Amino acid sequence: MKNLKTLSSLKNSKSGFTMVELLVAIAIIALLIVVAVYLTPARSVVSNTKAVQVAQNFVNLKKAVEAYFQTEDNALSNVQELADKKYISHVPNGFSIIVDGSDELGNYKVQIIYLKDDVDFEKVKGMLPDVEEGTSNGTRAIVYTFNVRK
Repeated sequence: MKNLKTLSSLKNSKSGFTMVELLVAIAIIALLIVVAVYLTPARSVVSNTKAVQVAQNFVNLKKAVEAYFQTEDNALSNVQELADKKYISHVPNGFSIIVDGSDELGNYKVQIIYLKDDVDFEKVKGMLPDVEEGTSNGTRAIVYTFNVRK
């Protein structure tokens, strides 16, 4: 009889969670999952995209410089000249070019410099192994150096 009374009292007890408590707990868990899944990789995606963009700008500028040296009579003085003569559609933000004078064989040393500090150097180097980390006027820079013959 005692066992019957215990079962009867368990049926009538009010233990457990209410529906509102369960919904709040599920909402908090869902919010934590969203933050963990979407926000953390999003920063990585933006960082990777920026590194790809910078590496691609280096490649495009190198091709433009090579085309310039094959067709123009005078040496390149700055990156804006590439845009002015339609070798590129516009000058990418943060880039500059330094062209050293030619040697006895007509080779020019060209440095394409990216001066902004908004990209992971290692990611750019992974895509374009010839880049180096350096400084320009005391500012951190990524430098792509190559030779071109006139």
